[in-house]
Amino acid sequence: MTHIPILWLGAHKTGTTTLQSALELSRPVLRKHGYHYMPLDRFRRRYTRPLIYSGDYGEPHEPMPKLNLYFDENIPDLVQSVLSAQGLYPDLESRSRIMADYFGLDAPRIFFGIRSFTGFLPSLFCETLKSTPYQPFSRFYRPDRHRLAWDEVIDRIRRTFPDSPIGVYRAEDLRGNERQLLSHVTGIPPEAFSFPEQSRREGFSHKAVRSLYALSQTRQVTFNDVFAAVREYPKGEKWKGFDPLSDEEKQRLDELYQRDLDRLRARSDIEFIELGAR
Repeated sequence: MTHIPILWLGAHKTGTTTLQSALELSRPVLRKHGYHYMPLDRFRRRYTRPLIYSGDYGEPHEPMPKLNLYFDENIPDLVQSVLSAQGLYPDLESRSRIMADYFGLDAPRIFFGIRSFTGFLPSLFCETLKSTPYQPFSRFYRPDRHRLAWDEVIDRIRRTFPDSPIGVYRAEDLRGNERQLLSHVTGIPPEAFSFPEQSRREGFSHKAVRSLYALSQTRQVTFNDVFAAVREYPKGEKWKGFDPLSDEEKQRLDELYQRDLDRLRARSDIEFIELGAR
């Protein structure tokens, strides 16, 4: 069974971990239907890092002849490099093209998840705290500097892969519809996919992030401090999630997101996947 290769590019904080875990657990089913997927950690070690990260990560392995489902949100950019004055994922074209050329992907099927900016920006900031030096949210995201437009990201994917089918979905629609999306992408019946048991992941509460800011006024914040704050003040019933945006800023960001949704739904060169629709 031959399939057009799938290149799943992200975005960060749009349910990618859940989807990748399901694909890893469902590899026997995928193989039965002609798909060959490498688990994310192994794929990053063997391909993403040595091919497109800076630094000494060793030499990439030769492409696997049967691999035809590629899914790594770090291909377009690292989490700390997503925001820029040039737009979201400023290095998307060059990084994605490097990966595609290495694997000989001329016109892969491309999938990309988007998310409302009011949820995306705080989640993206918290993710950067795990791997980059501490900075306050006010320095991480600056409305006067950072350009936010999902429609422009899809434009750049289209220019990089002019002949590729492109599917776009909303992260807000994903919860409870993960099987529907994986089935849509692969054509495999939704009930065939396996998912990991629900596990509680400690998230960043508003109190945790504020405690780190207070600590930064007295000394340098370390990664140990970051993880200790999450353990002490985990997001949940007692402490709400990190919410740094004013009501006025949320309204402005929601208007930007709605503009993107309207433009994306009106495009004839992509498929906007309406999850949950019957």
